[in-house]
Amino acid sequence: MNRLTTPRRENGNMSQTFDELRSDMAEQERERLFIEDMDRIDAEGDIVELKICVPYTDEPQSP
Repeated sequence: MNRLTTPRRENGNMSQTFDELRSDMAEQERERLFIEDMDRIDAEGDIVELKICVPYTDEPQSP
C-alpha cells in the first residue's frame, strides 16, 4: 500500500493512501467549482429566492 506523509483530518493519522489523497483532492475541486459557480451566478444577479416548505426542516406553517 502506497503511503504519503500528508496529515489526515478525520482520525489524526499522519499518512494516507494515494486513493485517499486523490479522493480528497477531487472533493476539494468539486467544492472550489461549486463556490466559483455560486459566485458567478451571484455576480450575474440571476438568484431568485423560492418560498417553499420542506417537511421536517422548515418552521411549522399555520393552516
